Amino acid sequence: MENDLVKIYTAYDHIQAEMAVGALENQQIPALRKELGNAGLLNIYGTNSMSGEEIYVPKESKEKAREVLIAIGFLEEE
Repeated sequence: MENDLVKIYTAYDHIQAEMAVGALENQQIPALRKELGNAGLLNIYGTNSMSGEEIYVPKESKEKAREVLIAIGFLEEE
């Protein structure tokens, strides 16, 4: 299944990643987060990691996902 996923966005921190995934899921777009650096450890301790998180979606949802992230101001139109 991971081969069917594409990276759509890199969030600055855990909170921004949660917002992006929530917006995508509200539009019925499944999303997967991948923590970068020490994000996982800091998030366990309740700290907002500033290491960033990558957001992945299914290839077939890429364009719709981009539209959602543009609408909430996380991506710019190309």
